[in-house]
Amino acid sequence: MESFMFTNAEWQLTTERKLKYQGTAKIDLDQISFHAFANTKVDQKNVERLCEIFRKDTCRRLDIRNHVTAMISRRHLKRACQAGGITNEDLMANNTACYPRLQFPTGQVQCLHGQHRLKAAEETLPPTERWWTVDLYLDGLPFASPHLSSYGPDFSTDISPNLRNALVDEYANEKQPSDGEVYRKIRQYQHEHNAHFQKRWWSRLSDNKAKRLRQLISSPDNVDLCAAFDRLLAIPGLWNGMSLGSLNKVMAMKCDEVCSPPTYTLTLANLI
Repeated sequence: MESFMFTNAEWQLTTERKLKYQGTAKIDLDQISFHAFANTKVDQKNVERLCEIFRKDTCRRLDIRNHVTAMISRRHLKRACQAGGITNEDLMANNTACYPRLQFPTGQVQCLHGQHRLKAAEETLPPTERWWTVDLYLDGLPFASPHLSSYGPDFSTDISPNLRNALVDEYANEKQPSDGEVYRKIRQYQHEHNAHFQKRWWSRLSDNKAKRLRQLISSPDNVDLCAAFDRLLAIPGLWNGMSLGSLNKVMAMKCDEVCSPPTYTLTLANLI
C-alpha cells in the first residue's frame, strides 16, 4: 500500500504516533494522575459497576483493550527506566506476559482517560496489586525535527491536539467504530508493520468478523478482491456501511470474474 491510499491527516497522525509512542509498562495507581485535558468527572455508578465486575471476574488490565494511555516527558521516562534497569526494547516488546514495571513520582505520568477503571481498581485490588497497564507517549521532543516543520510547531514539541484526541477516541472505546473504520485502521497499521496498534483494532472485532477479515487478507483466492478494497482506502466516506461479517458472501460471489476493470471499484463500493 502506498501513502496516497490514506488521507494526509491520517499520515500526519501516524508519523507523530511513531515518534511519540514509547511502549507499555505497569505503573502503580497512586503514581498516575490525569492530564489537564482529560475528563476527570467521575460517574460513581460506573465505578460501582466496574467494581462489581472486578470482584466477580478480573479487571483484565493486561488485555490490550483495557490499557490506558498517558503522556510522560522524555527526561522522566529515561530516569525511571534507568532506575528500574529497563531498556527501550523492554518497553516496546509488547509482551503481555512480561510488561516491565516502572516507578514514577506522582504527577509525572499524565493519563488522558480511564478514570473509572482506575478508580475501581483502586477500590478493589489488594495493596500489592494496585497497578495498571499504561501505554506511554512522549509529551514533547527534545528538539524540533526539520523534516517535520511543515506540520507546525506543536507537532515537533508537544503532543498535538489531533493525536491527543485520536488517542482518547481509540483507547477510551466509548464509541464502537464501524467495520469500515476497523478495516482501514488494520490495513494502515499492517502497512506500517505496527503490530501493537494492529492488535488494538483486531481486538474490536468479534470472532466471526475477525475470521472473515483474515480470509480476505490472507487467502490467495482473495488477492484481487483485497486489492480492490484497498484502492478505496483514501475515501473514508465510503466505509461506514461495510459489514465484515458479510465478507464471506462477497468473497463467494467472485465479482472480480464478472466485472470489467473500469467498473470493478464501483461494484465493490456498492457491495460495501
